Amino acid sequence: MIDVEAFRRDGYAVLRQVIDPAHLRPFISVLERRVDTLAPGLADRHGLAHTHPDEPFERRLARLHDGHPLDNREWDPVLFCEQFRDLIVRPELTGALVPLLGEEITYQGNAHLRPYLPRHLDSLPWHQDAQFYGAGTEHLLWQMVQVWLPLVDVDADSGCLVLVPGSHRWGLLDGAVPGTDNVTRSSLNRQDAIYRRTAARVAFEPMTMVPMRRGDMLVFTNLLAHTGTENRRDLVRWSIDMRFEATAGSRPATDLERHGYSVMHQRIHGRGYVPLRVRGAAGPQSWHSWRQARAATRPAAATA
Repeated sequence: MIDVEAFRRDGYAVLRQVIDPAHLRPFISVLERRVDTLAPGLADRHGLAHTHPDEPFERRLARLHDGHPLDNREWDPVLFCEQFRDLIVRPELTGALVPLLGEEITYQGNAHLRPYLPRHLDSLPWHQDAQFYGAGTEHLLWQMVQVWLPLVDVDADSGCLVLVPGSHRWGLLDGAVPGTDNVTRSSLNRQDAIYRRTAARVAFEPMTMVPMRRGDMLVFTNLLAHTGTENRRDLVRWSIDMRFEATAGSRPATDLERHGYSVMHQRIHGRGYVPLRVRGAAGPQSWHSWRQARAATRPAAATA
């Protein structure tokens, strides 16, 4: 159970073994099949003699890339599947968020699957997630949460997250995307400005490293400054980061919070993300319903 007072003080909470690792297995199997499908092409592209079929999930993709870079965004579409939906509506996951968001909870649809290869994290910069959502979303500080879920064990040598406790109380740092332009993809210059300004602010601040095991869950605010350690192990750091909100209109909100919802939903809909109700009086939304909703938004997704 999340200690709400501690969460509001520190800006994050680490929940140990919230999810039985066995319940991660169906989605991990989806990833294993995807790697198996990609293996022949990767082996051919990188001049490998074989596809390493006997390597475990934690290592095979690194073997196939053989030191070559990987674009993590290419993996995000894999998250739209029935096995992922079944994972994020599990009552132990959504129930852990109830003390923060209430009983009506929506997954915003904007998760990222991150298979970070060895050495891939060496340049991951400091940032607040709200810096990319758009000015105004900082008002959703207590109406939405970030959830980071490792699919493998992570430690200081394999890319665990590093946080600055209490940094959410700094407010939205300089460099944030303007609220009127939060749908356009961030330029490299804009990203660099965010990273440089955040790094300058966190310099010399006390930092907390968060090693985690498969089945653990990290919950934090959209204003918490964070980064990841370098992946120095011969493994892939598979993880998912997701955003959940108190379903709009399900509980009282201030004018500023309603403005924050407006800015955030502009981003969600403008990029073709498809929200999913994961908890509430009506129960979690079905896979069939979510799939239909996505089919209806595909034109928007194509132009975002």
